[in-house]
Amino acid sequence: MNGMSETNKVVLAAVLGIIIGFGFGRFTTERNATELEEAEEVGEEMGAPSPNESTAETNDIISATDSDMVVQDSNGAVVTTVSQETSVTSAVTALDQSAGMSVKTLVSMDRRGWVVVHEQTNGVPARILGAKPYGPATGEVRVNLLRGTKAGSVYYVMLHSDDGDIEDFSLSRDLPLLGANGMPIMVMFKAL
Repeated sequence: MNGMSETNKVVLAAVLGIIIGFGFGRFTTERNATELEEAEEVGEEMGAPSPNESTAETNDIISATDSDMVVQDSNGAVVTTVSQETSVTSAVTALDQSAGMSVKTLVSMDRRGWVVVHEQTNGVPARILGAKPYGPATGEVRVNLLRGTKAGSVYYVMLHSDDGDIEDFSLSRDLPLLGANGMPIMVMFKAL
């Protein structure tokens, strides 16, 4: 590798990262399938919200049925139905990186969508720190954050679909993009 240019090293690292990410995703999907089934059986014992519990700040009720989400206002009227999209070729890779006001990641998206940075709460992706429209393309993406990452904390970069209005990110309509395994396409990283 001594004779390789910096560009070639970056490209090689990106390709290896994507391959490793796909391999890791496949491995963890098979391992977590049983855990997911057990969690669904236990339901509320594991702290899962009830179907009528509002988790959106706007007090809208968001319920998932298969791959569709129905958004209702506080009176129960259906506002819209949004389908979750699946992609077999989209991927995301992020390395542990310095804490700060932006996150650098390598993304491959087969459609127009969003690269979204989530903070971790109780071991799962939670509040959104920043989002950037992207795709369809493959390359390095820098997502500027509304609130910076903190050293020692864990974060996620997750790919979200777009509902057609690429200028406006909506958590209730621009849903996480699902991989072939039916799980959100995401990667975890630590701020240093």
